[in-house]
Amino acid sequence: MDKRVTVFIITVIIVIIGFFAINSMLKQQGTPPVPDEITAEPTATTTLLVVPDQAGGKQAFIGQAVVPSDGFVVIRTVPEDTTGTTTDTTIGTTTGMVIGVSELLPAGTKENFLVDLDQEVVEGDILSAGIYLDDGDGTYTDADQALTDDAGDPVTMKFTILDVGALENEVKL
Repeated sequence: MDKRVTVFIITVIIVIIGFFAINSMLKQQGTPPVPDEITAEPTATTTLLVVPDQAGGKQAFIGQAVVPSDGFVVIRTVPEDTTGTTTDTTIGTTTGMVIGVSELLPAGTKENFLVDLDQEVVEGDILSAGIYLDDGDGTYTDADQALTDDAGDPVTMKFTILDVGALENEVKL
């Protein structure tokens, strides 16, 4: 074999090995891989529960729920006070009849999901969603405790059923 061809082949092999070595070093120095599921701890500025006013039906739409450990979103009816009106327009309640419970949610943030309801809700109904932490059995029971915020208040949110049909800007899953 010609000496120039041998030198050329050896040079090409060295260049290829060098390319792979440098590429490997750059990958190790790059950004760390992003995990498949991010389970961020809630902070004081994190909105733990987002439930918009929505159309009626047999499901409730949850925009976002942040749970620090496995738990559930529980949907309740909002009891009326003696005058026939509800007391607060945004804070939910931990009283009232349970009409829906989400599947067991793993710790972290879950967005844009539906909770099946035991009864159909219609225009004018006011409901409350709350986050409850699982007691370890994987099933929602009365023993599961409501998640509380820094002030010690349960993480709940009221929402209103506006109409039996889809809303103009509502996205159905």
